[in-house]
Amino acid sequence: MAATIFNAIVLDSFDFDENAKIVTTFSDKFGKIAFVALGVNKVSSKNRYSIQTFSNSEFEVFKSKKYNGLSKLKTGILINQNNNIANNYDDYLYVSCISKIIISGTNFDQKNYKLYNLLNETIKIINNKKSSFSCFAFFLFYAMNFFGGSWSLNQCLRCKRTNPIIKTFSFNDFGIICHNCFQENDTEYSYEFISFLKKINDNNIAYMIEQVNNSSFLIALLYALITYYQKVLGIDNNLFSFLLNKKIFSKENLLNNTYSVLTKAGKWV
Repeated sequence: MAATIFNAIVLDSFDFDENAKIVTTFSDKFGKIAFVALGVNKVSSKNRYSIQTFSNSEFEVFKSKKYNGLSKLKTGILINQNNNIANNYDDYLYVSCISKIIISGTNFDQKNYKLYNLLNETIKIINNKKSSFSCFAFFLFYAMNFFGGSWSLNQCLRCKRTNPIIKTFSFNDFGIICHNCFQENDTEYSYEFISFLKKINDNNIAYMIEQVNNSSFLIALLYALITYYQKVLGIDNNLFSFLLNKKIFSKENLLNNTYSVLTKAGKWV
């Protein structure tokens, strides 16, 4: 059986026996793919560095012909170790959560080169000590369409009119509401916050990470995204719950320090 070569990000691994591991990756050619790596727990193994969690490596694998089948690693060449992530607790937490999202939200052998590029770029950015908090939020935003999600930011979610005169954003229905569809029980958020959402929607993660972003806007965005993944997309993991227990997401902080900023000044005309 001929071996196939691909680049992949290592998402997770666990011991298969004393000397071997089962490695789960997300690759450029096959999407999520798992393989058994024999002998990698031995100090003398040449492949052991390529399978480190969050590393980007080139793998030569004898690929299983069965769906969900277990492939077998022949050789692994480390491209980027991304070892800075492990030096910071928050960085490690956010990238671990991203890995869990990819594992639970994708199927085996479902190629998605755009998602692979987004994952690779996100890990690079965090490894290079950019803000992992904002990078995590932007990843969730840009990745949601790969899992079947989308927010209505180019048309009113109620009347479906494109490029309307925007009045607010709905955190319940995840979309903009135009002036004509605004109701008494809707909360009006600031021009600046809506502009922030539209700027994210119109750009990419590399651009957004270099901007000076309002921390209250980012907290509101991340809280909404985690809620959206859990309740709408059905993608959940224990790290989402852990993150939501952080003080910044407490009800008191969201009401007094976050949403109060979103409703200040800069109203839509």
